[in-house]
Amino acid sequence: MTKRYSLILFILLTASMSMVAEPVDSLYRKIMSGSSIDYKDANELMLRLDALGMTDTLYSYTSNTPENEMRIALALNVGYYYCENARYSAAAKECKLALEIARKENDSVSMVNALSTIGVCYVRQGRYDEASDAMHEELRIDSLRKDYSNMSSVYNNIAGLLVSAGRTPEAKKYILKAIKIEKSLEGTQRLSVRYGMAAEIYNKLGDTKTALDYATKAYELDRKSGDSVKTARRLSQMADIRSAMGDDEEAEVLYIKSVQLLEQAGEKMSWTINMKQLGRLLIKQGRYEEAIAYLKKGEEEARELGNLMILQQICENLATAYRNIDCAKAYDYLAESAAMKDSINSERLQQQISNSQAEYDAEECAETISEQAQIIRKQQLVLASLGAVIIALVLLLYKSRKKTADVTVNPIENEGVEEQSIAKPVEKVLEHSEEEDSSDGEVGQAEKPDGTGLKAYEIEFLDKVDNLIEQNIHKSDFTADVLASDMLMSRSQIDRRLKSLRGKGASACIQDCRMERAHSLIMETDKTIMEVAYSCGFEDASYFARVFRQYFNASPSQLRKETL
Repeated sequence: MTKRYSLILFILLTASMSMVAEPVDSLYRKIMSGSSIDYKDANELMLRLDALGMTDTLYSYTSNTPENEMRIALALNVGYYYCENARYSAAAKECKLALEIARKENDSVSMVNALSTIGVCYVRQGRYDEASDAMHEELRIDSLRKDYSNMSSVYNNIAGLLVSAGRTPEAKKYILKAIKIEKSLEGTQRLSVRYGMAAEIYNKLGDTKTALDYATKAYELDRKSGDSVKTARRLSQMADIRSAMGDDEEAEVLYIKSVQLLEQAGEKMSWTINMKQLGRLLIKQGRYEEAIAYLKKGEEEARELGNLMILQQICENLATAYRNIDCAKAYDYLAESAAMKDSINSERLQQQISNSQAEYDAEECAETISEQAQIIRKQQLVLASLGAVIIALVLLLYKSRKKTADVTVNPIENEGVEEQSIAKPVEKVLEHSEEEDSSDGEVGQAEKPDGTGLKAYEIEFLDKVDNLIEQNIHKSDFTADVLASDMLMSRSQIDRRLKSLRGKGASACIQDCRMERAHSLIMETDKTIMEVAYSCGFEDASYFARVFRQYFNASPSQLRKETL
């Protein structure tokens, strides 16, 4: 009997390890290369992407799910996964596949999602003309769908693309269209973003008066929203414009206010950039020692953050400041700046080579998967397999005892006796497991009236999570990472804890809460769909409607009509 148990344990563990070893890439190729798709494989791939935080919601396919629907979703989500891992060529390729199938199916929502990711990939590769084509096609589809909210986003993205491509005069008309749409939709959060982009464009065009006007409007909206980080960034933008206008005194005041807000918020990257800008402003005024003091603080933080781009710019400014005070230090900083410039260019070149290889070298693609994500997934699968082993052992033990028992049971009563005798050893196993969980010294509590059986510290943990989500549910930038930070935990820790208690990670818990709030507002208030979306932390109404439909099998407007 011992040999049988060992063999079962070996088979189960081997199977679980082989599942862990098979990465996203190879599973995806296996699924898509076949003439038909196994819905179980599709669900497994989506589970793996969800474990990596790469899906907005957990998909669940059945034997009745149309194959093209699965192909579109798989290609889109894997494309997004590639894009997030800087594998832009591979991401664009998969999103183009999704786009092709979506066109045949006349699935306009998937077409827009595919074009959006394709545009992002091309921008990050510097392929601006192709990015422009993708964005304009996305805009055309949104226009036909009358999705004005997404049209505003695309106009804004095109404007940013043109600025990056050095075609700022062309960007002006697009950002003005985006602003016009947002004003009609009364979307204050998104209007702030549009005003900020307009300020950048007009400043680059030399129209500093109009730029300052837009930056001030953006600042007022962000200040009213209570977002201190965005408010600080607007102050910095206003300072840039004031400096361009020659009003250095006011620019300095604004930079210092921005620095103080960013320091309070703990936003280190933006704070470091501000220190660089403040130092540059003081160099312009000939206040070299004061400039060095600010730049040195920025240098320290940039080194700690490991941001070579910002550090190189700070060293360049320090070389300029020291040139009038200490020529030797100026030379050292100039040499370091030049070396970092070469390093940054080299890293970019290597990244481009890596991106090009991604489409053709499958083995290299597989190696780019995050090691941390693999470890988390491996732990989850191993724990699941061990649980299966324990249950299998209990069942085998029961059958073995049943065969050797001397007591004869009436066949009619046998079914009930079997259920009871199986239940007892399983309960013992669970009790033993609970005792192990409590080995850190915390005493388990009696089962709650609602039957959850959670311990006091687990209930306290979940209450704290729920309260944080409830307080921040209206914020679009409230993510699983932010929740983890507020709970003083890492992202992997909070995901592991929540999945053990609720069967889903932090992202899914936040999304569930958003959807519950949305459902309540749709059913109980007369708020517009746009207002409901913003109240639940969505900036894109079309994306909100897509997620809502996945949860409730009906669009927000359909659900509201059904209740009237």
